[in-house]
Amino acid sequence: MSSDAALRPSRPKARTTGSLSSVAYPQQVVAQARADRAAVVNAGRLNGRLCRADCARQAANRRDVREAEGRHQEGRGRVVGNQNIARAGFREVARRRAPSFRLLPRERDERSPLLLLPGVVSSTIGVAAFVAAAAKSIREDSLAHVWTPDRRRFCLAGAALIAAPRLGSAEGVKPLKIGVLNDMSSVYSDFQGIGSVIAAQLAAEDFSAKLGVPVEIVSADHQNKPDVGAAIARRWFDTDNVDVVMDLPNSAVALAVLAVAEEKNKAAIGSGAGSSVMTGPKCSRNFVHWTYDTYSSGTALGRALTQAGGKTWFFVTADYSFGKDMEANCAAAVAAAGGKVLGAVRHPLNTPDFSSFLLQAQGSGADVVAFANGGGDTNTCFKQAHEFGLTPKQKLAGFTLNVTNIPALGLDAVQGALLPSAFYWDANDGTRAFGKRFLAAHPKKMMPNDMHAGMYGATEHLLKAMAVTKSAADGVKLVEAMKAIPTDDALFGKGRIRADGRAMHPIYLYRVKSPAASQSEWDVFELVSTIAPEDAFRPLDKGGCPLVKT
Repeated sequence: MSSDAALRPSRPKARTTGSLSSVAYPQQVVAQARADRAAVVNAGRLNGRLCRADCARQAANRRDVREAEGRHQEGRGRVVGNQNIARAGFREVARRRAPSFRLLPRERDERSPLLLLPGVVSSTIGVAAFVAAAAKSIREDSLAHVWTPDRRRFCLAGAALIAAPRLGSAEGVKPLKIGVLNDMSSVYSDFQGIGSVIAAQLAAEDFSAKLGVPVEIVSADHQNKPDVGAAIARRWFDTDNVDVVMDLPNSAVALAVLAVAEEKNKAAIGSGAGSSVMTGPKCSRNFVHWTYDTYSSGTALGRALTQAGGKTWFFVTADYSFGKDMEANCAAAVAAAGGKVLGAVRHPLNTPDFSSFLLQAQGSGADVVAFANGGGDTNTCFKQAHEFGLTPKQKLAGFTLNVTNIPALGLDAVQGALLPSAFYWDANDGTRAFGKRFLAAHPKKMMPNDMHAGMYGATEHLLKAMAVTKSAADGVKLVEAMKAIPTDDALFGKGRIRADGRAMHPIYLYRVKSPAASQSEWDVFELVSTIAPEDAFRPLDKGGCPLVKT
């Protein structure tokens, strides 16, 4: 035997007896492997059955969820349907019971008017308490509704704010229905808001009975959105029988509403609206611009500060039609007075942080930093400019700075600032009397600003025109009557309304007092100069209004 053969392992010998095959060990391994494989297969089959059972349960759960969602959607549909039915019912009730949405004659004690609301027992209530309730209603409802005032808002915040005491002689006469449309919940809410409704109500109290014109006032929040404002105006004109829309802060909203008013031939009056294009290229036979505009404010402040030594300017401007128009008008006045604009930045409405814009203004080295914005944006600009140390090296200019801004700012932050305004509550006996009445009625106990005063004066003049026309169905005729009657009220004095719709009255240049000079909370301005109407507002032939005959 060779050595290789000796090294090879020998095959196992076949057994002659036993249960195993002739090769014993390998067959045992194979059998065990088969048994293991069978166990694995059985376990896999069991797991598969368990997985299929789990999947079936999950599918059943998904079906249950879908069925539940379907029931929920069905329930929501029923709720929406019921709401629509309820709204339709409310509209029908309002249509049938419209005469009841007026103040009844005062009782003998003359303390307060009786209110009669659908479904509400008549009761005696003071104006201030009622306005506070109205303001609360607006705040609550703004959380639940995008823009459409529901029945409660309609009654409390608008229709019940009617001022027509002693209307016994006017019973049966269709009331003049005024819609106050402004910002009730955002950046301009303190600067128009419920205050504009109060001012219109006070004017109606003073002149409704005297002129024999019953008045109904409703209000709504346009949320600074042109599409929302236009939709509210269209609904008011089409279904709610509103005759005149007033106030309209935010010029983009005002322009959108004015387009609807022209389409429906209804009157619109701007007090909070600012852009001068509404008495220029976009003037309308349906529109009156009452309090101020971007030309009067921009020109007055631009000319005054440039002549006082502010030769270089930088603008922080709200990025919509009002801000851009204000900047353009002021820049023109600065250039005419020998000054120069070094730069400008644009910001969105209701900006919380102006740091980047103010750093650019500070870096420009301009003598004057001008804030071409309004409301809360003006407050934020002045506060943060003070914190960044822009003053006293640079002068700050606020085109719409007014008495309503001061409590939030404090005199320290704005002392010495110049501002143009058509009204100040402490100017004379008439303005002081109005200021005290307004303060008592306002839920936040605020003094009126120029735009609130504009709502009072414009409402008074509107009622005088209504007493002549006897109807507000034709908006053009109503506005023509307003133009034909000279303006004369305790807040703005004597004036007129031009062919382009511009109400003419003086503009005053005020300076913010120092804390030491202020004698009370609302003693904040001192008069610097008076600008005659012809100098304050753009010349009639320079605006480009198509209504003006050249």
